[in-house]
Amino acid sequence: VSPTAADCPFFGPLLEQTIAGGFKPETVCADKGYLSKDNLELAAKHGAVPFIPFKSNSVPGEAGSTWE
Repeated sequence: VSPTAADCPFFGPLLEQTIAGGFKPETVCADKGYLSKDNLELAAKHGAVPFIPFKSNSVPGEAGSTWE
């Protein structure tokens, strides 16, 4: 892994490995580097509430969507 690789793509594998290890997180905390719609939806899919702050350039999503 490159030391300059983006954090965001690592969220899914980290969460999946955590769950495969027998853990069932109720919440997931991460910094802005992990923010993406896919990551928010993956956490919710596994029953975890994601706490990932929005970036300054984030805009609201469609009403009723995970991104909203």
